Amino acid sequence: MSIIFQNYGTELEQIQQLYEKQKYCLPLSRNLPLVAGNIARSHHLLNRIEGPMKQFETHQGVTKDAKHIIKISNKVARTVSAFEFLWYDQANVGLQGTLIIRHPDDGKLNVNFEQEIVQLICEAKYLDRMDIDIPDGAKNALHITQVRRGMEQLRELVSSINDIVENWIETNVQNPFG
Repeated sequence: MSIIFQNYGTELEQIQQLYEKQKYCLPLSRNLPLVAGNIARSHHLLNRIEGPMKQFETHQGVTKDAKHIIKISNKVARTVSAFEFLWYDQANVGLQGTLIIRHPDDGKLNVNFEQEIVQLICEAKYLDRMDIDIPDGAKNALHITQVRRGMEQLRELVSSINDIVENWIETNVQNPFG
């Protein structure tokens, strides 16, 4: 059993070195967006760490060397989990974007449906497939064709609101005594 633990210890060192080498530029799976790709990569590393540990739990008589390897395993798993949490937290912040914003200069309402929103919807789609919790608004946005149609209708509505406000201002503010 101690030889198996030693081999696992060597693998842990390799996982830790791999993580340290690639933590700022992890190789992403094909077609995965940045956030979902980093979370998937951290899941992969965690599985490489936790899989053997689950097997070792069933065996009795843990040696002193094994306890050291278990500590290293827990440390590396915590590091990778923290990395995953940071990406998850970033995804949640991004996925709660505002769709209607007020322009700071002229005060008009605008629909915020730029490329970043499309990217966030893509992130939400992959995170949902990975069974990772995403905000309800992001879940609703997963149907991109309906979202695009809805965004166009929202743009028209916002434009109408802006026209109504401008007309009201012209009528009531420029000629207050009628």
